[in-house]
Amino acid sequence: MKAPPPVIGAEWTNYLGEQTFLPARTFSPASEDEVAAIVASRAQRGARVHCAGAGHASSALVECDGDLIRSERLTGVTRISRDELAPGIQGDFVRALAGTRIADLNDALAAMGLAMRNLGSAAFQSIAGAIATGTHGSGASLGALADLVRSVDLVDGAGRRVRVEPAVGFTRTHRIPHGVRLLADDRAFRSVVVGVGVTGLVTSMVLDVRPAFVLSETRTLRIAEPVDSTSI
Repeated sequence: MKAPPPVIGAEWTNYLGEQTFLPARTFSPASEDEVAAIVASRAQRGARVHCAGAGHASSALVECDGDLIRSERLTGVTRISRDELAPGIQGDFVRALAGTRIADLNDALAAMGLAMRNLGSAAFQSIAGAIATGTHGSGASLGALADLVRSVDLVDGAGRRVRVEPAVGFTRTHRIPHGVRLLADDRAFRSVVVGVGVTGLVTSMVLDVRPAFVLSETRTLRIAEPVDSTSI
C-alpha cells in the first residue's frame, strides 16, 4: 500500500495548550496498513516518526521537527468473534483502532450491549494514548485500563506490522491477518501495553469488556466529631 500524502506546515498543540510545535510533515492515516506504509517509506529515508493521540498527556514525547502521524482518522471498534479466539479464551472482547476516542468507544460498546469495566474521568482521550500513558479509573478492586488489554497490533521502526500477545496466546494463529507477525511473549507484551510509544507505533488493541450495566451511586453524610483546638 502507498503512503498517503502528508500535510506541510500543520501546527500541533496539545489539549492544555502548553505544547505547540511545527512538524515538517503531518500524516493522517485511516488504516493500519497506511500507518505501516508511512513508517516504511520514512524509514527508507532514515527518518523517524512520532505519533499523536488526543494530546491529553503533558509529556513532550510527541514533539518533533520531522514527521508526525496524527491518529484522529484511525478509528473504529469491532467485536471479536469466537472463532478468532485461541482455545480456552472466554469473555467479551473488541478491537479498537488506536485513535478511537473513549467517548466514541463507549457509544460503540453500548450499541453492542457492552461496556468498559473501568474508566478514567476524561472521555476525549484516544484509547491507545490513554492506555500507553497508564491511565487508571477508580475502585480499589479495579485495575488500570492497561489491565483490560489482551492483544496489541503495532508497526515497528521498519514499517512491519506485529501482533504482540501474552505467551499463552489470544488469537487463533490462522486468524492473524496476512503480513502481520505474531510475537507471543510476556515481557514484550507488558512493555508494549504501557510503552508511551517507544516500543512501536500502536495501531489497534483488543480490550476485555463486559455486558452493559447500570452504575448506581450511594452518598452518605457523616457528621465529624468536634475538634478540641487546645489538643492540637
